Amino acid sequence: MTTRLRVGLWVSPPVILAVGFIERLRGLRPHSDGRALLLRGRSVHSIGMKESLWVVGLDREGVAIETRLLRPGRFRRIRRAIWMLEFSAAEPPPPIGSTLRRVTGNG
Repeated sequence: MTTRLRVGLWVSPPVILAVGFIERLRGLRPHSDGRALLLRGRSVHSIGMKESLWVVGLDREGVAIETRLLRPGRFRRIRRAIWMLEFSAAEPPPPIGSTLRRVTGNG
């Protein structure tokens, strides 16, 4: 099941929640169809990826506290993050300091 996140006019690609260890380890590799991945934690990797990713660190309230471009084969840690959102670098990232909300109903 997927959902989308929104702040102002920015809307995320369809988001998959990665819960289990294997889902988190695989990351976006099995989902190269324009989806985003949301996982609990402070770090992500792009091992096995062929394209760069945006990595957005979110705090407890869903505020985007840091956004970084992650090139293939790298690791990224965002110390104050509780959640990490990763998606294709072809999409624009959300503004820093904005609170991401889940899109419900018709958007």
